[in-house]
Amino acid sequence: MTVDVADVLGVCPGDDVQIARAIGNVVNNAVKFTLPTGKIRVSAIADGDHVIVQISDDGIGIPAHEQPQLFERFFRTSLSIEQQHQGAGLGLTITKAIVDHHGGSIDFDSTVGAGTDVRVRLPMLPTGG
Repeated sequence: MTVDVADVLGVCPGDDVQIARAIGNVVNNAVKFTLPTGKIRVSAIADGDHVIVQISDDGIGIPAHEQPQLFERFFRTSLSIEQQHQGAGLGLTITKAIVDHHGGSIDFDSTVGAGTDVRVRLPMLPTGG
């Protein structure tokens, strides 16, 4: 796993414990669905008045026809079920609720066999000046 965080990000208002929980859920999924020899990258940058945290992996990916369901309660991908990964299908539902509550957004790109990129976008407090 590599971590690449910009030197200056700004301040995101909100509950830091819940924001950490949201990011942690995504990182945990990356670890769960990536082989031990795989790669995971966590990065954070400032983009205008937002911070974007991106978690990228080269894991199993998510089938295209299942992607619209990813944030639904209790949803687990067919690949997750086939490979007998543990989980209740609530982590990303909780993550989306936390991010939405903080005025942010979450999106992703995924390809089966190539991995998944998840982007969490959170608003920053305006800087003085």
